[in-house]
Amino acid sequence: LKELVVISNLRTEYITWMFRSAPNLEIIHLGYATHVKDSTFLQTLAEGHLEKLQEVQVERSADLSLLTVEALLSGCPLLRSLGDLGAWSGITGPELGQIRQICFEQNLDLDLSSHQVLRRFLGMAGEERQSMLNLMTGPVLERIRLAQAAARNNQEQQRD
Repeated sequence: LKELVVISNLRTEYITWMFRSAPNLEIIHLGYATHVKDSTFLQTLAEGHLEKLQEVQVERSADLSLLTVEALLSGCPLLRSLGDLGAWSGITGPELGQIRQICFEQNLDLDLSSHQVLRRFLGMAGEERQSMLNLMTGPVLERIRLAQAAARNNQEQQRD
């Protein structure tokens, strides 16, 4: 397993287990519903896991702070992208500014933007791009299709 994407509500114990069970994990994208905490990353990194990690994207975390950023920077030598830090409640605006300043001063090759998924999508071509598009839009399109079917059924019932 090289890429892990979890957007649904999942106990942090399962996420930690996946981190430990995937020695070649390079990309982690976690949604808000995952509720990961500093301890999720700190414990996993302390045990020597996630050494090949290159990209981390965690949306709107209420429980991640500078502790996680520092642990990822020290424990993941291949890390090139760490996204959506501005949406982590445990990181203030001034702290985010300090992180960016440190990256600049130390000439770190680290992307701190929150547009990693979009950038990856734009860099894809052909079948790979279509698969990603289906993955991202599939649930939304299914909800639209179901709503349209329900509206048709309501209209038919009103005519009868």
